[in-house]
Amino acid sequence: MDLAEITAALSKNAELLTGVTSHILDSDKGKEVITNKANVLFDARISDEVSGIHSKYDEDMFNKLGERPGTVDGGGKQKTYDKINSLYDELAGLRKQKVTLNKDQAVIDLKAQIETLKKDGGGAHWEKTFNTETEKWKVEREGLIKRANDAETGNVDFRKRSDIETGLRGLKFNEDIPDVARKALVNMTVNSLVKNSKVVEGVVVYLDDKGAQISNSEYKPESAENILKLALKDVLFTENSDGGGGAPTTVTGSIETKNVEGKDVKTLKLPEGSFKTKSEFLKVAEEALLSSGVTRGDDNWDKLKNEAYNRYGVVKLPR
Repeated sequence: MDLAEITAALSKNAELLTGVTSHILDSDKGKEVITNKANVLFDARISDEVSGIHSKYDEDMFNKLGERPGTVDGGGKQKTYDKINSLYDELAGLRKQKVTLNKDQAVIDLKAQIETLKKDGGGAHWEKTFNTETEKWKVEREGLIKRANDAETGNVDFRKRSDIETGLRGLKFNEDIPDVARKALVNMTVNSLVKNSKVVEGVVVYLDDKGAQISNSEYKPESAENILKLALKDVLFTENSDGGGGAPTTVTGSIETKNVEGKDVKTLKLPEGSFKTKSEFLKVAEEALLSSGVTRGDDNWDKLKNEAYNRYGVVKLPR
């Protein structure tokens, strides 16, 4: 059988195509082709995204620290990564100073000298000198400590806002909502996320009202984009799926909202035939909830899933 005959047979038999595809994907050659294609797509798309993120880093760096990447030998622009790395080096040095400020050898030496001068005469003069220099050193020490704290806070805040800005770029806003109102909600949400988050081993972790980590379906830290989708749902673009007449209907991801007797009623809509067992339903339902901006811990998580479970008659399906 030649290639044309094989292609024709596969196009007429979906079950055969599925079996052949699974076999190919499990083979070393199939994995190699998929890996190569993924690398090509990644390289093609990541370049613009990385460039945009670096530009945002440069702007945030200038707004918070008044600095931008400089130039290197030959007149070229210093890479954003190299500039940030130099700032980290500066922060590391300031942290070391912060720890050792109270142990400064100069202060220890001055105290020893003043005790000697008291015994040898002229003590009052030198004690005054010592006290003056000590006060000057206290002022300088406080300034160094403040600079160290400001540098540490600025870098953490910079990392958080960069992650949130990346999440915002994936959202589509409703242009019918006044720009002032939209920006006000976005700014309030962004500030709240910055406040209720922390950086753990280089990853931004967002926290709920109780201080617990907001997690995804794999119990890993939820992305900024998914959290923003839920928080900004009132100003995001949604399509009206109502076929005409009756109460207005809005759809956010897989969640349909209808106004029934003055109350908004939400239901989870799943593609027909997307599950045939109870376990498949749970997987499809949770993926739909997450893509619609509903995270674990949200009041609607179990409510929407249980309502869909009963509406689709999942109890009658096998495990």
